[in-house]
Amino acid sequence: MRAEALAAWFTAKEKDVHFAVQKIAIFKFILAIFGVSHWIGCLWWWVASWSDFDESTWISQYLEVCGHADSRRSPDPTTGDEDRSR
Repeated sequence: MRAEALAAWFTAKEKDVHFAVQKIAIFKFILAIFGVSHWIGCLWWWVASWSDFDESTWISQYLEVCGHADSRRSPDPTTGDEDRSR
């Protein structure tokens, strides 16, 4: 569902007399909390990517626990250097 359609749905439900505005407000607040926490997680991932996910980052540790340690980076076949484009 697109953000515009979701906003329009919220507006329509807030104007509907059969819907409790408090419930809509609580749902919007919870949705905002999840959205903000998602963006903070994305920012955290981006900051960790600056260190190329070396062994000290939480991403490296997470990938090792999940069994995806080899999927972090792929070496460049021409130079042997780590792929820094990710």
